[in-house]
Amino acid sequence: MIKKILILVLLVAYGCNSPVSEEKIKLKIQKKKDEIVNLQTEIKSLEDGLSKNGIKDNIGKVLVTVKKMIPEKFEHFHSVNGSVEAVKQAYISPELSGRIESIVVEEGQRVRKNDLLVILNSGIIKSTISELESSYKLAKTLFTKRSGLWKKNIGSEIQYLEAKNRKESLENKIKTLNEQLKMSRIRAPFDGIIDKIDKKKGELAMPGLPLMQIVDLSEVYIKADISESYLSKVKIGDETTVTFPAFPKLIKKAKVLRIGSIVNPQNRTFEISLLVKNSNEVLKPNIVAVVELRDFFDDQSLIVPSIIVKNDKLGSYLYRLKDTENGLVAEKVYINTGMVLKDMMRIESGLKIGDEVIIKGYNMVKNGSLIKLSETIKEGM
Repeated sequence: MIKKILILVLLVAYGCNSPVSEEKIKLKIQKKKDEIVNLQTEIKSLEDGLSKNGIKDNIGKVLVTVKKMIPEKFEHFHSVNGSVEAVKQAYISPELSGRIESIVVEEGQRVRKNDLLVILNSGIIKSTISELESSYKLAKTLFTKRSGLWKKNIGSEIQYLEAKNRKESLENKIKTLNEQLKMSRIRAPFDGIIDKIDKKKGELAMPGLPLMQIVDLSEVYIKADISESYLSKVKIGDETTVTFPAFPKLIKKAKVLRIGSIVNPQNRTFEISLLVKNSNEVLKPNIVAVVELRDFFDDQSLIVPSIIVKNDKLGSYLYRLKDTENGLVAEKVYINTGMVLKDMMRIESGLKIGDEVIIKGYNMVKNGSLIKLSETIKEGM
């Protein structure tokens, strides 16, 4: 039919003007036919594109994918920043004053518990001990003789008690000085690494002033401040996931070891502590740690992709599948939304088990739109 019309039009057109050869007319006709074929091909391509994108099929229905609502596990987490703290870290200072005679370790050196670190000058203590030991020998001899005479009822009790007191007093003084002599040799309180040495040989070391710092990195604490709103949701023994911005590929699992007993009135937070093994000693004190804690869990939740939930003046809504006399249609349903984790949302109310929610093609439907079902998903996405 189209061919006959085109021939007639061309004949009339050319009949009104100068004569045209039949060959030229046929070429014109073929050109128009080619244009029609190209238009039909383009239209078909566009229609195919609509179908692939879940829009409309050839009978005007919207092609959609739905998810069947079944109870699923839903967990919600929140993240807080914390910091790393060594379990064993100490600033070493002497228990008595003295000039540093020798430092027998270097920064970065590994030491074992009770290894010698620093020797303080102890000449005066040694001299005093030597003098007292001479006096002690005499006092011990006198006490032995007085004790023998006292047993034979010779001499007075006062003389016996004075000799005994003198001997015991010198014993205690010598014992105290020997303890001080031990203090002049400073030893490692635990296995660790000498991280920093604050004094040099010849300088005066005094109690309370840092001499050096030792740290053991085999175990570390992760400490973080949590908002008091989570106080009822965090419990000792809860498992957490810890990541470290300085080490993007490092992930640690740790349980809550301790929960602070006091809420900080300045920022309304409480402190939690985690214990983390650090056998490779990658983690260093004071680096930032990100702690992810689970604050909600329910294994009977109805979950949908958060992107399909829309809002209007009446509230939040989505579309579900409804079977009618005219076939499947989209039904607008208002819902109460809950927590969101990543791209999934928990539905508090408005849906029931077995409902089929439109999760693909949802942008092209409205209430009552005819639906053509593409796929039904029964499990979490």
